[in-house]
Amino acid sequence: MVTIGVLGGTFDPIHKAHLQVATAVLTHCSVERIIFVPAAVPPHKTRAVVSPIERRLEMVRVAVAGFSAFAVSDIEKRNDRPSYTYNTLTSLIEQTSGTVRFSFIVGSDMFLEIETWYRWRDLLRSAGFIVAVRAGYPSHDVVALLDHYGYVREPSGTASVRYRRYDGSEIHLLTAPIDAISATDIRERIRSGAPWRHLVPPGVAAVIDRHHLYQATDQ
Repeated sequence: MVTIGVLGGTFDPIHKAHLQVATAVLTHCSVERIIFVPAAVPPHKTRAVVSPIERRLEMVRVAVAGFSAFAVSDIEKRNDRPSYTYNTLTSLIEQTSGTVRFSFIVGSDMFLEIETWYRWRDLLRSAGFIVAVRAGYPSHDVVALLDHYGYVREPSGTASVRYRRYDGSEIHLLTAPIDAISATDIRERIRSGAPWRHLVPPGVAAVIDRHHLYQATDQ
C-alpha cells in the first residue's frame, strides 16, 4: 500500500524549513509522496490575523513546484469551519477508498499538545504520525508522551525512530537536522525591514512582494 505524507499548517508564509522537513520525511520515513495542506481556518489561531487562504495556497504551490514528489491540496479551502486534522484526514481516506495509507507530519512542539486536538484519540488510530523534532525542542518530552500512551520503540534508523502501539497505530520520531525557521519571525522581519529573503524560496519571496504581504500597514 502506498504511504502518503500529509504536511498541514498555516504556511503564512511557507519557508525553507517546511521543505527540509518534507525532504527528510521522503528520505527517512518510507513515504512515497507528500501533500501540503494549507489550513483555511486554523483551529489554534482563530483569534489571530491570517493571510487569505488564496495567498497561502499560491505561496505553497510556488514553493513545491520543482519537486515531483510534492503536491498541494486545497481541500480545506472548501470548508467554512475550523480546519480540524481529523476531518481532513477522514476526507482524504474517503477520497482514496482506503487504498492509501496516510501519515500526518507535525512538529514536536505541536505534537506535545495532541490532547487538545479535535478527536485526537481517533486521529491517532486513523493515520500514522511523523513527529519532526525541531531545533531547540528536546525529543525526550515526546518520547515520554509516547511511553505514557503505550507506544513501544522498534528497531529502526538513526534519523527516524518508529514507535508502535497495541492497537496498530504507528508514530515515527524524525530527528534529521531541520533549520530553526519561524513564520512568525519572517513576518516580523518583513514588518521591521530586517533581512528575510534567505529564509524562503525565491518564488515565495516574489509572491510576498507582489501582494505586499506582511507589511506594517497590512497585518
